[in-house]
Amino acid sequence: MIRYLLTMTLLLTAAAAHAGGLWLRDFGGASQGRSNAAEAAGVESSSTVAHNPAGMALLDESQYSISGFALAGNTKFDLQDTTIIAGNGDGGQAASTAPAGGLSYVHKINDRWSAGFGVAALTGASLDYGETWVGRYQAQKVDLLGLAAIPAVSWQATEKLSLGLGLPILYTKLKQDLAIPDLQNPVLGTDGQARLKGDDTNVGVQAGAIYEFTERTRLGVMYMTKFDQKMDGDTDVDLPAGGSGSITTDADLPLAEMVRVGLAHAFTDEYTLYLGAGWENWSKLDTIIISGEQNAASVPVGWKDTWHGSAGLRYQRGDGFEAQVGVSYDSSPVDNDKRRAELPVDRQWRYSTSVSWQASKRMRVGTYITYMDLGSAHMNSTPLWNGEFKRNSIVMIGATLQYYPKR
Repeated sequence: MIRYLLTMTLLLTAAAAHAGGLWLRDFGGASQGRSNAAEAAGVESSSTVAHNPAGMALLDESQYSISGFALAGNTKFDLQDTTIIAGNGDGGQAASTAPAGGLSYVHKINDRWSAGFGVAALTGASLDYGETWVGRYQAQKVDLLGLAAIPAVSWQATEKLSLGLGLPILYTKLKQDLAIPDLQNPVLGTDGQARLKGDDTNVGVQAGAIYEFTERTRLGVMYMTKFDQKMDGDTDVDLPAGGSGSITTDADLPLAEMVRVGLAHAFTDEYTLYLGAGWENWSKLDTIIISGEQNAASVPVGWKDTWHGSAGLRYQRGDGFEAQVGVSYDSSPVDNDKRRAELPVDRQWRYSTSVSWQASKRMRVGTYITYMDLGSAHMNSTPLWNGEFKRNSIVMIGATLQYYPKR
């Protein structure tokens, strides 16, 4: 029984690793309207505490930022080939609509020092394919939450150079269901069921710098360390032939370190161009160590580093009106022959636009929309079935509020 449970745990945890996915940068802050292009150089609001803490020193005054938004997913699998063992279930509409939000605050201590705090969802996934779809032995339902609280401090070292340091505290929680095949009668037998539950909390380091070449041009760099999440929890199993059990398990799931670089240049008082680039070290997710009550094993994953590029334009008038547009691209972290159903993400494109206006002396409000194209995510990692996600996208609609308490 223990050996069988540990085998199922290996399958579960190997799948769960892919649920880590790419880091989310969609916090609903001021840079969301340009797909967060050059967020490392953006200093429009207190949300810079999450993107680059060095930007806090360049804010003119203390302020709060609050955002609320809805994420509407559209994930539908197109089955191309299958077998009698896998069946022909396509999983239906696997994605859902969910609310989210973020908040931040920056306090200007003096002309050179600022302190801030932010709360943001750094990673996440929610998919429900149902019990009968062809990929049920990889995943039926996945819920991953990654929430970070980020205290930070910033110092304007010189007239041109600002430095920042943050200590993001990341909490991750994973729950995943999948079916267990009846190996003695894979065609007519009844599937068993397994569920993995685990969570962990770790502290990372986020460091940033912004250099202002002129009043119109600045360059920002942000680095964040990886998080060695160890998903401690339980695996519950109901076996196909009857009987059940539960064991304590944990898995080392490294979430990648990253680098972001951003350039902001104001051509005029009205128009500012933003260009960004980045790198995420997902090749650290090549192999995962899993530990059970009596055994340990390594599971090959085969992820690779990803690359990021972005561009955006900001228009602002003297009367307080502002509009933004932007686009960003992230490369795929996994090849087709290694991709699994837990996070069907290929390369990613984001397209965004926003408007905001000064509603009063102390309050600025805005709204934005982002369309995320998550790619076709073709999967042929198993001989039992293959296909692709012809519909694989998310629409994000939200509103923002900035409040200036000392005006």
